[in-house]
Amino acid sequence: MWYRDVANQIVARLPTNISNVSESYLDTVIKRYVTRREDIEEVKQCINEIKSSKQIKTYKDFINKK
Repeated sequence: MWYRDVANQIVARLPTNISNVSESYLDTVIKRYVTRREDIEEVKQCINEIKSSKQIKTYKDFINKK
């Protein structure tokens, strides 16, 4: 789904490690990309999956993964 793409874009552009980012900051950033409430929840879920799997933590990790 495109939710995963949006989540990857957000995580890749975080200024710090994903584990150091607060939920309120993530909410603000997600609202820049998505407007519908259902979509916001889906993107949050994808970001939490990324956070728990620790695949991509910063922009540098995102670039190296490609």
